[in-house]
Amino acid sequence: MPSNDSDPYLGAIDTVAQLDEDANNGTVLDNPIQPSSGSTLYYGGGYRKLLTAATTANNCRVYNRAGAILNTLAGVPSVVSLSAIDTGVSGNAARTGLQVRLVAKVSGVWVEQYINPLGTVPSSDVAGGALTVDASSAYRWEASFDGFPTLFSGDVGCFVGTQLVAVIRGTLNPRRGIPGKGNQMASAEVQVAVATAKNATVTGASGRLAPPAAGIGSFDSAVLFGGTPAWVGSDQSLVLPGDPYVTNDYFAYVVQFEALAGIFSPLGNFQADVGVVCNA
Repeated sequence: MPSNDSDPYLGAIDTVAQLDEDANNGTVLDNPIQPSSGSTLYYGGGYRKLLTAATTANNCRVYNRAGAILNTLAGVPSVVSLSAIDTGVSGNAARTGLQVRLVAKVSGVWVEQYINPLGTVPSSDVAGGALTVDASSAYRWEASFDGFPTLFSGDVGCFVGTQLVAVIRGTLNPRRGIPGKGNQMASAEVQVAVATAKNATVTGASGRLAPPAAGIGSFDSAVLFGGTPAWVGSDQSLVLPGDPYVTNDYFAYVVQFEALAGIFSPLGNFQADVGVVCNA
């Protein structure tokens, strides 16, 4: 992907140099620049191809496993895990022990709050007291240990008031079935769109500050909060065109990243996790 704003991105699928999704260099966007005011939208993307022989994928949908939605109303943040192991120390100061770091606005100003999780018990425990965050401002939730990125054991639900806005996937619910592969964050800074046709080339000829001019659908947070009774209520996964998919079928996807002025940098590498849900 280009590191400038003028070179094209995507183009024809590369069937030789496969993207290693488990490597830190699996980069869809290369060092987007944070604006001094407002926000700037950046675009990048890739392809997913079905390689497994003698397999048919039905009812295919795409979602961002590391995605989040913005909170509708102002409210107090809280977190809860599906695993009792995900327990910090009540009253711990910021960047101390196991915590969830929330980046949001309070009275129009970006703040970070480090919430001490209490396992399967909902927690709003923040040293000095949890602050009420503004509506539509809880952009990013991160798994933190002593202020560094980490992984939780269970899936951790993140709420503003009573609204579930993010789920940080834990190692007990691994990515693509690979043991130990949880997610470090869930962020609303990313939106996803998929191609309007199967096995079609999509090109961002105008550079990474513009979405492709053709061949791509609408952008959405593409979250899927489901799979357990604990995470119910939001399925914005994107239906793939040309269903079903058979061996060597592929589709293009485009990621839209909103670079926000003044927002805190992530604790580590920024993470999106574009996955496919289907039936065999």
